[in-house]
Amino acid sequence: MKYGNKPQLSRLLVELAFGRGTEARRKLTGSPLPEVLIPVPMHPRKQRQRGFNQAIYLAKQFGKQHGIRVVSDALQKSRSTDAQNPLTAEQRQNNLRGAFRVNPKRISELTRCDSVGLVDDVITTGATMTEICHTLQDAGVAEVHLIAIARTP
Repeated sequence: MKYGNKPQLSRLLVELAFGRGTEARRKLTGSPLPEVLIPVPMHPRKQRQRGFNQAIYLAKQFGKQHGIRVVSDALQKSRSTDAQNPLTAEQRQNNLRGAFRVNPKRISELTRCDSVGLVDDVITTGATMTEICHTLQDAGVAEVHLIAIARTP
């Protein structure tokens, strides 16, 4: 999807990862579904190069299947960072430190929610999700659920 420039695969990926309808709800039980979904943002320059943000497509599909609103402009990647894939876990964390910020126009909307869902395609070391969770919690978001299609070992 991401490197093959096929954002249309987002529907299939969400269905494969979570199932459909009640099957998906059963997989996601244990805690209530989040009130809003926030896709992991890309730096604008990187998004222009790729042509799309895969996390936005995945969040929209997940939201459509579960009746959850997507707030695609809640977060911004405020500075460009090195590619994460060749880096070690510690380097990844250092690379992302301070790279994200909450859109000031969305803070009050997000802090009124009991929980938000942070959506990305893959969790590898968790550095991106960890950094964004800290950013959201510093802004006053009470609870963050992590939603990803895949987790690498």
